[in-house]
Amino acid sequence: MYFVKVNIRIDIIASQTTLPLRQAMLRPGRPVASCHFERDNHPLTRHWGAYADKEVVGILSAMPNTCEAFPTKKAYQFRGMAVLPNYQRQGIATRLLLTAEKYLTQEFTPELFWLNARVHAQALYRSIAYQPSGDVFDIPTVGPHIRYIKQL
Repeated sequence: MYFVKVNIRIDIIASQTTLPLRQAMLRPGRPVASCHFERDNHPLTRHWGAYADKEVVGILSAMPNTCEAFPTKKAYQFRGMAVLPNYQRQGIATRLLLTAEKYLTQEFTPELFWLNARVHAQALYRSIAYQPSGDVFDIPTVGPHIRYIKQL
């Protein structure tokens, strides 16, 4: 594996634009239908793409969704973050999250961000002030995860 140093642009994208990268990185070998998330097309859901030139190299989705640990807080859930292997470990995931947080805070004023993180990705979330909430749990066909939250 090699790493490429390029300029990355983060833009809001359509939900359909996330599907090829979701399938390749998060649901390899599974049908595209398994890549659609509930609330992907909700009017308050947003999707971001990280572009290297015209290629989408990273994605992130955010949707309004109550966190069961904080049922009275206005919350946004991050889902489906993925970065192509040759672009990983270059800060793209962090930029996607921080860009999305800023946008959502300005547009919707949530009180909480939350996500279910793959266990191997915990360092990323801790590095930008997310806190673990609860124990490791398994998402069938996807693997072990842990919930992370950031209260605003």
